Amino acid sequence: LGRSSKLDRSFAPIIYLTYPIPKIALLPIAMLLFGIGESSKIFLITLIIVFQILISVRDSTKKIPTEYFEPLISLGADRFEIFRSIIFPAVLPEFLTSIRISLATAISVLFFTETFGTKFGMGFYIFDAWQRIDYLEMYSGIVVLSLIGLAMFVLIDLIEKFLVKW
Repeated sequence: LGRSSKLDRSFAPIIYLTYPIPKIALLPIAMLLFGIGESSKIFLITLIIVFQILISVRDSTKKIPTEYFEPLISLGADRFEIFRSIIFPAVLPEFLTSIRISLATAISVLFFTETFGTKFGMGFYIFDAWQRIDYLEMYSGIVVLSLIGLAMFVLIDLIEKFLVKW
């Protein structure tokens, strides 16, 4: 989308129309389509974060100066070589940043989805402890969610350190 104005013109209206919809409002529909299990949670989290990542990566791809492409094009590079040599390295830091930003949203949505129609997961655990007025368990669940987030951030940092050496 970032390198093809035709594709961008085609998909931008769809993205701009569907992105502002509060995806958490689609939880009942996701549960009807995928059931109460993990599939509906994965679908909803994916639906929410894919837009954040898509828009971020598309915009960062648009920012790559056209002068960067000309030498490879003049040498006869195909689309894959251009992607591998220019677009991927240029967009990777922004992609990882958008994943970091989306991570907090994903954990929040996971908590929310686990409070409805399930008896498993940290969301259920925290909500159940809150209803029973067991604040120690409730705060323990919140700490566990924070530690999960921390572990995921560290994992993304390690991936970045390995892939984005520059």
